[in-house]
Amino acid sequence: MTRRLAWIAAIVTFVIVLTGVSRRPASGASNEPAMVLDTMAHAAFDRDHHVEIHSGENSVGDDEPVFSDVSHTGDVWLLRQYEARLGWRRFAIVVRNRRVYFASIDPRLALLGAECAECHANGPRAIHGPLLAGSEADRNAMNGIISNVHVALLYYPAAEPAPRVTHALTLSPCVDCHDGRHRGRLTDYNHRAIRYQVEHAEAPPHSLFSADERAQVLDWLNHH
Repeated sequence: MTRRLAWIAAIVTFVIVLTGVSRRPASGASNEPAMVLDTMAHAAFDRDHHVEIHSGENSVGDDEPVFSDVSHTGDVWLLRQYEARLGWRRFAIVVRNRRVYFASIDPRLALLGAECAECHANGPRAIHGPLLAGSEADRNAMNGIISNVHVALLYYPAAEPAPRVTHALTLSPCVDCHDGRHRGRLTDYNHRAIRYQVEHAEAPPHSLFSADERAQVLDWLNHH
C-alpha cells in the first residue's frame, strides 16, 4: 500500500512539473523586447569609431538639413540625429535572434515599429552621404557588417503595428538583393527611401542603374 501511494505521488508530481513546463515560453522570446530595451538603455555611443553624414534622404531642402551620426557595438546600432527644430535626438537598432528592434531613446526609451520600417525594411541600412565626421574606414567596416545582416523579421509594438502593404517591388536589379532571403523585400510602403536612393544612385550598391532600369523603378513608384 505504501509503495502504491508513493507511485501515485510521484506521478502527480511529474504531471504538475510537466504542466508547468508546458506553460513556460518556449525560448524566453516573450521577454526579449524588455531585454532589448535594457541593452539599449545601457549602450554607450562609440565616439572613437562613428560616422556622421549629411542625411539627405531625411532633409527637407537646404534650409532644413538633417545630420545622422552612427556607431555600432555588438548587436546595437546607436544613431544620433540632428534637426534644427528638434536638436539632437538618439535612436537605437538591435538585431537579435534574426529579429530587428527599433527604439527612440529621447525623450524616453520606447520601442518603435512602422515609423522606422518605412525606410528600414530590413534593419540597419548602408551608410551613404557626405562624410562629416569619422573615417571612411569606419564607414566601410559598418557597411560590411550591414551587408551581412540577412533577412530579419521586424518587431512591431502594439502602438505601431505592421503597416498595410499592397504592392511589392519585383524589378531587377532591386530583387538581386531584396529577394526575401538575402535582404527584406521592398514594398510601396518603402517608396520614399526607394525613390531617394534610385535618384541619387545610392542603390544598388557597387553599381549604377541603367537609364532604363531607373526609369522602370520610377515608373513603378509613380503608379503605386
